[in-house]
Amino acid sequence: MMLYDQLPPAGKEAIEHSRNNETLLEHHIEGGSFKEIFRNTDYTIIQFHLNVSEVSSLHRLKNTEEQWLSFESPLIIAQIDKDHQYTEEKLMNSNSITIKSGNPGNWFGAYTIAEPATVYCICRPVFDFANFELLKDESVIEKICSKNPDFIDSIRKLTIRDTEKKISVKETLESNFFKKPSPAT
Repeated sequence: MMLYDQLPPAGKEAIEHSRNNETLLEHHIEGGSFKEIFRNTDYTIIQFHLNVSEVSSLHRLKNTEEQWLSFESPLIIAQIDKDHQYTEEKLMNSNSITIKSGNPGNWFGAYTIAEPATVYCICRPVFDFANFELLKDESVIEKICSKNPDFIDSIRKLTIRDTEKKISVKETLESNFFKKPSPAT
C-alpha cells in the first residue's frame, strides 16, 4: 500500500498541481470524470471527480491494488467481496482507503454524499484499461442483491445496464485519453 507520504516527489507534485489548477477531465465509462495525472513504471495516479448526481459504477481491476485519497469532499466507497458481501466506507479529509482488486470477484464503486467530490486514485501496478471490467452481469447483480437485502437500492444505483451506458467501451478505448502518456521524468 502506498500512502501519500510515501509517494516520490514527482507523484506528490502531480497531485498538488492538479489540486491547485483547473484540470480538464474526461467522461469515464464507469461514471464521473477523470484524468491520469502521473505515470511511472510502478504506479499511476488518476484524478477522479463525481458530481452529486453521478456514481462510479461497480467495477474491478484485475491484478491492481487501488488506493483512494481524499483531501476535501466526502465520498462513499462501496465494495463487494468474492462472497458477494457488500460494505461501505466513508472516504474524507485526508484519509485513504485501499481496495485490493486482484481477487476475482471483488467489485467497487462510489457515490457522493451531498456535494461533488474529487479524489486521487493510486493504482499499483500501473493502470491498464484492458484490466478494467464493469459489473453488468444481471445474474451476478441478483446474487449480490439477494445476499445484501438492506443495500439493494445502493447496489442498483451503482450498476450499469447495457442500455444505460453513455459511451461504449470501444469509444473509450479509441479516445485519446487512454493512450499512454510519456513516462514522467
